[in-house]
Amino acid sequence: MNLPPIFTLLSTDSNVTQYIGTNPTRCYLFGSAPQNTPEPYVTWHLPSSVPENHLDRLPVVDFDRVQLDVFAVNPLDCLNLCAAIRDALEPHGHMVLKLDMGKEEPENLHRWILQFNFWTAR
Repeated sequence: MNLPPIFTLLSTDSNVTQYIGTNPTRCYLFGSAPQNTPEPYVTWHLPSSVPENHLDRLPVVDFDRVQLDVFAVNPLDCLNLCAAIRDALEPHGHMVLKLDMGKEEPENLHRWILQFNFWTAR
């Protein structure tokens, strides 16, 4: 199964890496961020993947919904990182949601959710 190249797109964009670094790049698959990861950081996952079905052949692409969760102590860092992620991913997919999840306790981190649609070749 192919996944949209989220890590590659974010880790090669200097506007994104100015926030999430390069060694390591703090962009993790959902549930794999190390405990006490320095902020800001991003997690991402694929909440849905639907084949683009055809009657006469097997699907050649999947319609993937990608969710990115953006975390930062400083709310402006969180918003600026969201804008950098948007600019890095929109040439490759469609942004469909930006949602303020407020402040998470006890970590004291602001969290925004971004969702994008991608059409991923099989």
